[in-house]
Amino acid sequence: LIFATMRGTVHFFALADWAFVSEYRHAEAVVGVFPNELGTRAAIVDSTNRVFVYNPVKEEAIPVPATGDASVVSVLWDVAERSVFVTYDQRAFTVCIYNQGTMAGDKVEHLSQLQVNSVANPVVLCSGQVAYQNTTGAIMNVI
Repeated sequence: LIFATMRGTVHFFALADWAFVSEYRHAEAVVGVFPNELGTRAAIVDSTNRVFVYNPVKEEAIPVPATGDASVVSVLWDVAERSVFVTYDQRAFTVCIYNQGTMAGDKVEHLSQLQVNSVANPVVLCSGQVAYQNTTGAIMNVI
């Protein structure tokens, strides 16, 4: 179980052990937490609309390069390429990769951006394709 507070604390809780396994205190209020499929990383969106990738094993948050001024409403982790994720701000999907163990340490790099017109609800990211529900309710794909 992963949850955050408006005071900026992100908690990782193990239901099997009924204990907290990690706690991260962010400088700003946290407005969104988007864990990967295994819960080994989480994208954190704060009240200033900055995005970070938090690694609970290393207990560090890596900033995601800013790509615009629109508010990030969703982050999807790729279920096939586990280091790839997209942020969605109702105008664009921004593709990023979380690189661990580089010469400069862990970092997040911006790969590309795709402008979209009428996306309503991103559902899943798999092998670089985003499946989303559009405003009419139809399921669509974007590369």
